Amino acid sequence: MENIRLITPCEEYLSSYIEAYKEDVKYRSGEDEFFCPPEIVIEQAYKYLNNIDIPKERVPSTMLWLVDDKEFIGSLDIRHYLTDKLLLSDGHIGAEIRYSKWNKGYGTKILKMALQYAKDKFHFERVLITCSEKNYASARVIEKNGGILENVVETINDNGEKVMTKRYWINL
Repeated sequence: MENIRLITPCEEYLSSYIEAYKEDVKYRSGEDEFFCPPEIVIEQAYKYLNNIDIPKERVPSTMLWLVDDKEFIGSLDIRHYLTDKLLLSDGHIGAEIRYSKWNKGYGTKILKMALQYAKDKFHFERVLITCSEKNYASARVIEKNGGILENVVETINDNGEKVMTKRYWINL
């Protein structure tokens, strides 16, 4: 884990990203897939960063990839600000680790790096991070990074289903 770093999405790591995307589809089918389709991921990262053609329910964000040497490990998004909906359900930071790298400490590491980036780049003093009430691994990662549970609320996911969402605040 000593060579891991955050980078802007780029062609150099796209083939490894595609492998991760295929893992996501294969092993997480039926869940909300997190990884953006490979054919649009670099362009979408650019558009969200520069506030170009963003859907109404979204906000500008910075996408970063966690890489180790030549391998894509995970992706994160830091939302530049929150709407009322994002304040309730999604928070400032969303992150995902490729399936083959689960349970190896990368989730904790990517969030730690994202928090430092949010503090340095955006001067955030605290951030909201959320996860499904049933996602025990994500809750553990958030708590390891200083997350304090504020509450659990009912929200609507992207599929229109009611879900219970844990809302954590982390002081930077």
